[in-house]
Amino acid sequence: NAVFQAAQTHMSSGRALPEGIEGLLAQLRAPKVDWKNQIEQWVGDAVGRVDYSYRRPARRAEAVGEILCGVDSSGLPTVVVLWDVSGSMNELEAIVFGEVAGILEATKAPIRVIFCDTEIQADIAGTRDAAQIAASVVRGGGSDFTPAFRLIDGLRPAPIVIAITDGYILVPTEMPAVQAVLWTLLPGGVDPTRGAWGHVIQVEAGSL
Repeated sequence: NAVFQAAQTHMSSGRALPEGIEGLLAQLRAPKVDWKNQIEQWVGDAVGRVDYSYRRPARRAEAVGEILCGVDSSGLPTVVVLWDVSGSMNELEAIVFGEVAGILEATKAPIRVIFCDTEIQADIAGTRDAAQIAASVVRGGGSDFTPAFRLIDGLRPAPIVIAITDGYILVPTEMPAVQAVLWTLLPGGVDPTRGAWGHVIQVEAGSL
């Protein structure tokens, strides 16, 4: 609902949506994973908890005539979404975007979305704007998540990684220095680590 409302606001101001975003919205599916539960299960309450500060007053403060606390999420670990854009994932963008929209809704933690095939195709950080994320969707070729994991290995605080893929992709032999990796496998997908590391979330075909 939030994504559709943002799109309506955008269009009501006389601006057209890029064709790629229109296509995603037309096919957008509700997330099938309870992301709030999944995120809290693996990294604890910290990822859903925010602090409040007067250093950055809330944006709605002026409208209500009061000085309201702003949200300070600087101490929260980043939720890094690894979006597999290899050739085998073509035509599945709307399904993946539905899950990404669910992740945005589920947590106040900073979000970073990395698009990767055999190399990083896009790295979107510092925004919770679903339209901006959708506009960055690309289609790639080969399959190797190693560059993406190399990029985030050692980040502090250690992030939680949500890797959305069909599993037909190369990965490091050992788990990087992150809090958790949640392999979100689309229908027909396989665990790319063969059970070596990470937690598997299987999106069933019948639920799509």
